[in-house]
Amino acid sequence: SELEADMFGTLFKDEGETGMKAFLEKRKPEW
Repeated sequence: SELEADMFGTLFKDEGETGMKAFLEKRKPEW
């Protein structure tokens, strides 16, 4: 959804690769 993409974009921008990895570990993407 747009909101999820926005949250993901914010996380990625704020925390970079480390934040993205943590995000993916917490919740598996649907793609």
